[in-house]
Amino acid sequence: MTPDTPVFDPSITTLGALREGAFEQPARESWHAQLLGIPVET
Repeated sequence: MTPDTPVFDPSITTLGALREGAFEQPARESWHAQLLGIPVET
């Protein structure tokens, strides 16, 4: 798994977030980064 691996975030709560692409993101841009030990971008 790399920081660019696509991950899915089933915790989104609005249709707007889904439409904006928040459901699928690179691991480095999601909460998965902390879980996987990927350095978080600031």
